[in-house]
Amino acid sequence: MVKVLGISASLRNARVASADTLVKDLSSIDNRKNLELYIAKQSQILVDAFIEAGRAENKPFNEIYKNLRRLSGKQGLSNSEGAMACGLWAAQQEGVDIDHLSLARHFPPSGKIIMEEELKNKIMACNAILLSGPVYFGDRGSLAQSFLNYCSENTEISAHLKGKVYGGIAVGAKRNGGQETTLIYQMLDMVNMDMMAVGNDSTVTSQYGGTVVAGDIGKLTSDEYGITTCIGTGRRVAHVAKLVDSGSKVTAKGKIKVHLWLLQDDDKRKGLAFFKEWCDDIKSMRDDVEFVLWDVLDSTVGRCIACDVCPIEVGESSEYRCIITSKKDFFAKFHEEISDADAILVCAHNPGAGNKVLSEYQEFIERTRYIRRDNYLFSDLLVAPFILSELSARKNLHLRIMTSMVRHDTVISHPLICMNYEGKKLNYNKVIIESQNFIDNAYNLSVGRLKTKIVNTLYKPEGYIISKDKFNEDMKSGLLEETMKSSKNAAQGKLNTRLRIIER
Repeated sequence: MVKVLGISASLRNARVASADTLVKDLSSIDNRKNLELYIAKQSQILVDAFIEAGRAENKPFNEIYKNLRRLSGKQGLSNSEGAMACGLWAAQQEGVDIDHLSLARHFPPSGKIIMEEELKNKIMACNAILLSGPVYFGDRGSLAQSFLNYCSENTEISAHLKGKVYGGIAVGAKRNGGQETTLIYQMLDMVNMDMMAVGNDSTVTSQYGGTVVAGDIGKLTSDEYGITTCIGTGRRVAHVAKLVDSGSKVTAKGKIKVHLWLLQDDDKRKGLAFFKEWCDDIKSMRDDVEFVLWDVLDSTVGRCIACDVCPIEVGESSEYRCIITSKKDFFAKFHEEISDADAILVCAHNPGAGNKVLSEYQEFIERTRYIRRDNYLFSDLLVAPFILSELSARKNLHLRIMTSMVRHDTVISHPLICMNYEGKKLNYNKVIIESQNFIDNAYNLSVGRLKTKIVNTLYKPEGYIISKDKFNEDMKSGLLEETMKSSKNAAQGKLNTRLRIIER
């Protein structure tokens, strides 16, 4: 059974006792209303504990904190714990097992890790991690950092987490309080440990994870939108973890189709030559992958004009329905072909200072707006940045690629970055090894999608009144549901032509 481990990374955690009843409590909750009532009740327990610990007497916080630690046990939830519990509940509703880990139990303010065997056992038993914690200056707290250090330094744990799924939740005192930057930094660290990262799901238009506004103890339940993002993150983590698990339990024959989008290069086209060479090298090593290299720089990409309704009409996913219809436009010419992929590598060459840069990157990424809004055509595909970078380039394009592409409801993999110096590819052998890992994970995800059947992922307009009105009309008429079903069947058919499952 797939297991999602919810991790609380806050020093205010209430549930640090080993006899934790949280998982049992969540299993008895059957709907969101009862979940919110439970979270409110548990938050109030912690508020009362603060009062008992000395808040009513205006004692200094360090004294209150010591008293709280003594009161910690089986009841109460901090804001970070409550947010994590919302995600865990949603994961369990998706049909997976759940477990809970309080980092405050294992990482004391000073000294060595305590009860390490218990900590390690919980990590080693999970298929996915849902990490929730507070924001400090737009970044994670020290408990989360200690956890990340521990995982990366332990070779057995690092090996176990490779290819597992990660999702994050961040809690800040105000809206735009650093939650998204915290999630972005954490996502990068997790994929650098070879985990596969996801955001929240399409119920809140697929963003970076759970983003909660809650400063004072017990304020979580005031943020309905934040709770929705936590639930969406837990649901997304469970969904992708099930795909990975399903794909790992069978063998398959056939080739997956990996698309490479070359969006930036220099005027000497070093990038194009590099990516062609890479494709040839990988194909010489394995016969389970087909590459399609799109030299976008050889085409024209019109700028997105941010239509009030996008796509302009309801239709099959194979149909091009962006308002830009120039015959020279890349998307107008190749929409159907680029929609047929099992994994995507977003490619670029970062030349050094003083070199001419050819780039369609920003125009291309913003134009994928119509693809995202067309019910996430790239949903559940594995995506990674693939960069050839001069040693002196000082660019962060890989991070920008990750944060843009996760919004397509994709699964984000470790960036592939080849460093070039004076014509020498310094780490090419390592890049080849990492590329093999990417293809292995993409193959596994594709088999999982094939076995469990591709699901419809509905884009729900947020913040666009005209789009929302049209969406409601199309839902009411049944046209949207009809075309989504047809598109899903077509995608499933294409996958069936490439892969054939052989049960173990």
